[in-house]
Amino acid sequence: MATFHEDCEYSSFLWPGGRNCSSKGSCVNPSSDHAYCSCDAGYSGVNDFNLKSEDCDVQLGFAKFTWVLLLAFSIVSYLVGLVHLLLLIYFKRSYRHNPLVTTNLAYYALVVASSLLFILVGIWKLSDFRNQTNENVIGQNPAVTLSFSFAVFFW
Repeated sequence: MATFHEDCEYSSFLWPGGRNCSSKGSCVNPSSDHAYCSCDAGYSGVNDFNLKSEDCDVQLGFAKFTWVLLLAFSIVSYLVGLVHLLLLIYFKRSYRHNPLVTTNLAYYALVVASSLLFILVGIWKLSDFRNQTNENVIGQNPAVTLSFSFAVFFW
């Protein structure tokens, strides 16, 4: 996977270990105006919140692990929130004069909605890893960016 930038032959103090492309790739066309890092397998320069990288600093295995972890926590959060929401709806008639029931209904509805958005973003991200593409990058794809933003905002 290639990471484009103006010049991948920076001075040694900018690169870990004094090497270009974070020692995880090689500089292609170093003397031209269109030099870029060609990253080794399993590394990339472009990732969520890091759209214009200058080296091969993203370890894709760890990025995939964090998205799987987020997806697992989101599924658990969704199921717990849904159970609480359904219980509150079921018992709402008995406690209709209690203002906490209405407040809790709104809270659990937001938990369920944001968890669903996190699940959707997690599925999009894992499909990127499965297909070895970068189509669903947060900050680049509007649907993924808005879904993630609303999920974080309501969480």
